[in-house]
Amino acid sequence: MNEFVTIFSVELMRRLRSRAFVIGLLIGVVSIVIIVKLPEWLSGAFMSQKNVIVAGPPALTAPAARLLAKDFTVVGTQADSGTPPAKLLQQRKASVVALRTEGRKLSVTVYSTDPANFRDKAVAQDLAPLSVGTGISMSQSQIEKYLNVPVMVRGVGSKFENAEAANAAQGLAMTLLFLLYLATLINSQMLTTSIAEEKTNRIAELLVACVNPSNLLAAKIAVVGVLGLIQAACWAASAFLAGTLGVQAGSGA
Repeated sequence: MNEFVTIFSVELMRRLRSRAFVIGLLIGVVSIVIIVKLPEWLSGAFMSQKNVIVAGPPALTAPAARLLAKDFTVVGTQADSGTPPAKLLQQRKASVVALRTEGRKLSVTVYSTDPANFRDKAVAQDLAPLSVGTGISMSQSQIEKYLNVPVMVRGVGSKFENAEAANAAQGLAMTLLFLLYLATLINSQMLTTSIAEEKTNRIAELLVACVNPSNLLAAKIAVVGVLGLIQAACWAASAFLAGTLGVQAGSGA
């Protein structure tokens, strides 16, 4: 037992101080933070395509702004529905959704500095109740009452009450499985490299001559397991902190 503890402590401290372990740990932390923050960074890069200014008659801009708020951020309204200058769009970092009626039909024109990435289908879907109301002269509340179909998914014979809980559990399980696979792969490679290095340097023969081979192998495997747990804990903590900071930043904004 004393041999096992001695080999375990010496091997653990040597591995913790090794450059390969530290670099691998840092690379894992940075990669996880990038994976967690990447959706936020991408959404920030295209945030200007979510900001819209609703232009047109007040009778249209008020309900249109409320409908567009489902998928966009309405930063203002204006009465002029003509072509806005490009400088105005760049300053306000927003697109202009111009509304007008042609007879009893709603017409929508979007002015954007990046038309290729603008979600025109989302605009058409959001403004569908307004278009129907304009055509048949029905109130918005009545139209939304018939257009909005509530759909509820309930599990039968399942551990989860709804689809959100099932998706969250599946995502957590996949994340933990990926971390376990990564830790096992990296630390198994470290164990193989360590044994090959000791065999090349003739250190293994000296160790076997001094200690029990079973204790030597058991201590090395235990060190690999502890290093894997340390890596997994650091990676999970970095993912949790990155997600928590992202949520706090979003709520503060």
